This record gives sequence, structure tokens and C-alpha cells, in this order.
Amino acid sequence: MDYNYSYFALLPNLPTDSPSVDELNKLANVPHRRPKQPEGWWTKRLAYGLLFSATLALTAAAATQVVQETLAQKNFNAAFLLIWFSTTWLIMCYPIYFLLIWINGKLHNKDHRPAARAAWKIYGSENFNVLTTLFRTGCFTVIWTATLYCYCFALRILSATDVSALLSSAPAFVFFFSWTILHERFEGTKLFASIFSLAGIIIMSYVDGFLWDNPSLTGVLLGVGTSVGSAMYQVIFKRLICDANYGQISLLLSGIGVFNLVFLWPVALALYLTKVEHWEWDQIPWHWVCGSTALQFATNVLLNYGMDLTHTVFITLGIALALPLNGLVDHFVRHVVFRPIEITGFILISVGFCLALLPINWTQWVRKHLPCPSLRKDPDEEALKNHYVHTPRDLLRKHYQSTVNFYTPLLYMTMILFCVHLTSLLAGMSMAAAKKKQQA
Repeated sequence: MDYNYSYFALLPNLPTDSPSVDELNKLANVPHRRPKQPEGWWTKRLAYGLLFSATLALTAAAATQVVQETLAQKNFNAAFLLIWFSTTWLIMCYPIYFLLIWINGKLHNKDHRPAARAAWKIYGSENFNVLTTLFRTGCFTVIWTATLYCYCFALRILSATDVSALLSSAPAFVFFFSWTILHERFEGTKLFASIFSLAGIIIMSYVDGFLWDNPSLTGVLLGVGTSVGSAMYQVIFKRLICDANYGQISLLLSGIGVFNLVFLWPVALALYLTKVEHWEWDQIPWHWVCGSTALQFATNVLLNYGMDLTHTVFITLGIALALPLNGLVDHFVRHVVFRPIEITGFILISVGFCLALLPINWTQWVRKHLPCPSLRKDPDEEALKNHYVHTPRDLLRKHYQSTVNFYTPLLYMTMILFCVHLTSLLAGMSMAAAKKKQQA
């Protein structure tokens, strides 16, 4: 019996009035044509994206500067109280979303209840489960609070530019966690991005030497803890929730705010009673506290909802532009002088940040634009011309094995060299710091 190797040939008992298999195959081979876009749509999209990047950069830089200024006020030594107050504002996210879909339903004569019920799928199903809701919300709230706590203490020690640079190393930790926890595909580009970011962190740690009583080293460790917490939040979000729409993101953020309001106020009270934190109710700088909270809320809204508003490239550009903006404010307003070793660390972390956010298929795009025709050929496609691949799974397995066989020796060599150089660098700098301290 002559079989037609086609997906349509596997369809059982097609109706008599349906098209034949050959006709379906012809329709399947017709190239997909994108709908014709109106004239000037690309210019408008680019303008909106650049406007979004500028807004995100200004908001993120202003939030960092105002939070640092808030923590520097007299008679206000309460970082956890500031975090608790700012996180409580997240309760507004889901009510605002519900109000918008209700207004949209009234204007277009649509029922808003399906969209509201679909948001609860973020907790596993449409039926409300108390244990699942508390567990997921509690995990995100603990990570959120611990990350912001490290962030606030890092701003007390380091400049806003240093903290922004350390936060830019978060994609490197996302790569490590995604590779180990989510078992995602290994990418050589992100490995080198992680190496650049770690090298920048080490250089910034050596600004005043590797000494345990060095406050700069403590600030760098707190900044790295902030990056690790941010990366863990993203990986756990992808592990438990994966893709989410506006309603699900709004419900999660509101859930974090409610959990923070109900369960974490005893922590703030305990820190006050044990005199770890100190504040006087009539002397709290409410204009600084509310200003920093509003800017943090705006930054979180832009970061969480920006994925659907514009392309990820513009979000990346906005985060990257926040670093030089903080540098300008620190240099001209706060009169901070950056040493060459700090600038070197900034550059290395920025390079690692840009490399980590490159798309997966960026090498194919570069290969297509090379001047030499022989270099434009994809080695995987050339190898597959002489081999029959039975199923798409075989194709993926073959591509994965070729990728691993190519990158594994390079990975081991790079890791060994990096560890050797890192060990020698740490030993040399520690000896130099100890000698300098003895001389002093």
C-alpha cells in the first residue's frame, strides 16, 4: 500500500465533501504572507518603543535616587518599614485592572466576568484553593521582601550607580538558575555574559580591598544578593506560572501586597521594639517615603506590563540607560568621583548584561549578513541534507547533541581558566590588601 508521508494522511475518515489530501498538502505548502501593515506603522512603533525606554530609564533612575535619599534622612532608620509600606501599594494592581476591564465591557457590550475568572488560573485552576494561593503568594512575597531589603542596605553603603551596575548582573544569575532548575538549553553566549558579569563584580569588590571590615565589600555582597533575589523571582515565576496575561500579573502583585500587609507587619513591629530600626511617627519624612514608593510602583508596573506594551529590546534599553543616568546624578549632584577600577567593573557588567539579552538565533541573523557566501551557510542545515531525520524529535535531539558536543570542551576549558585566574587574582589582591594594612 502506498502511503503519503504527510500529517494530513493521518487524519481518520475525512468527510466526502472535504478537500483531498493532495489539495491540503498544496495549501500547507503555500508560504505564509503577513498582513499588509499601514504606512508609517514601523515609525510609530519605534517612536512608542523609544518613548517607553526613556520613561522606564527615568523612572528607574529616579526611584533609586529617591530611595537612597529617603534612607539618608535623619530620625528615620527603618528600611523594612519602607519596604512594607511600598509593597502594600501593590494591592491596587488588580482593582485597577478589574475597573479597566469593567469599563471596557460596558463600552463594547462585553461580559467582563470571564476575564476576571481567567486571572485566577495563576493559582492552578479557576477554583479558589487557599493552600495553593498562600503558598505561591508567600514564596513570591518572601523573595520580593528579601531582595528589596538587600537593595536598601546596599544603597546605604554604595552609590546608586554601583547598585544599578550590580543589578545589571541579574541576567547572569537567571542563566545559571534556568540551566540548573528549569533545565533549559545551554547557550554559549550567556555563559560568556555570566563570565563578564562575575568579572565586573569581582573588580568592583576590590575597590577598597578584600577585607571583612571593608564596608564597600559588604555593599557589593548586598548588591549581588539583590541580583540573585531578582533572578530567583524570575525563575520561580517561570517555573510556577510560565506565561501570564495582564489579569494574572495584576492578581499576583495584589496578592503580594495583601500577604505583605497581613503577615509581615509583626516583623516591622519586632524590629522597632528590638531597636534594630528606629523611627518616630511624627518625624517620618512622608514626602520622601511616598515619593519613593510611587516611583517604585511606577517602575514595577512598567517592568511587569511592558512585555505586552512594546518589544523586549526597548525594555532592555530602558534598564541599560538607567545606569548612566544614575552616574550623571551621582557625579554632578552628589559629587561622587568614580575611580578607574569602578568604571572597568561598570563596563564589564554592562557588556555581560547586553550579551545575556541577545536572542537565541542572533548567530543566524549575523551569518545571513556576512559578505562571503560560503560563511552564510548554516552547518546544521548542510549536515542534514545528507541525513534523513525521521521525526521532529530526532531533529531536536540531533541539534542538541551537536550543540553540546561543540560547546562542552569550550565550556570546560573556559571554566578551568576562569577558576585559575580568579584564584590567583584573589590571592594576589588579598596579599596586597594585607600588606597595605600592615604598612598603615
